[in-house]
Amino acid sequence: MEHRGEKDYCVFRHQSIAIFNKRYAEFADLLYLLSFFLHPGYKEICWTRGTFRNLLMTADEIFKKMGRSNYARKELMHQMKLFCKCEKPFDVELGDTEFLTTWWISIEDSFPEGEDYLVQLALKLLSITPHVAGCERVWSNLGWLYGKRRNRLGLNKIESMHKLSAYYHAHAKQELPYYGIGNTNEEIRNILVDAHLNPGDDLIEVIDDDYESDDIEARIFDEEDDLIISRELNLDANAFIKDLDEIIEDSDNIDMEEENIQDIL
Repeated sequence: MEHRGEKDYCVFRHQSIAIFNKRYAEFADLLYLLSFFLHPGYKEICWTRGTFRNLLMTADEIFKKMGRSNYARKELMHQMKLFCKCEKPFDVELGDTEFLTTWWISIEDSFPEGEDYLVQLALKLLSITPHVAGCERVWSNLGWLYGKRRNRLGLNKIESMHKLSAYYHAHAKQELPYYGIGNTNEEIRNILVDAHLNPGDDLIEVIDDDYESDDIEARIFDEEDDLIISRELNLDANAFIKDLDEIIEDSDNIDMEEENIQDIL
């Protein structure tokens, strides 16, 4: 960046921040942040003012939906405060090769039986296994909606078509008069696809929806000045910047090596 002009630097900075913000927005969910908070390996992470309260409210809402008593919900918040301050029994460090579930299970006997509320919440959240089944299903549905002549559909139209298809699949008995009359589930499925998703060429109206790429580009590369993640985490904390000098020094060494190679060539 030393060889770039001030204008190029500003453009690069704004675009980089916008890209980081766009990516972070995909994960800026309180459930994700709560799971991150419950990772014992990141106790040194410093949250911005007000974030911890949001995490408390999120955990309380989860326990409420689980049908827990008011006493259990209050104790959960108390245990979260102890965990945040690294007070007993949460003052044990996570081993380099230790699993998260092992660490949390080892804390169970520090509380009366059945009152390890934070342990229960942590095991519930951290046991969720990511998978791509839902993503694959979405792409399969998109394969039905799109075709050789229907590849310029706008986002709103695709969303409406998918909602219509999902509704008829879920309410086939009430909405489709031919449901169950000598037809198998697979045959009914094919009827739905033919009737609502794959109309004949004579019924296809070539619709040139306004392409939204310009708007998307404008949102992605909007001149942002602040990282959204800085609203949740204190990026100036020592946990984030303690190794920054070493990273910069390594980067400078790499640049010098590249310059030496260029001189040799």
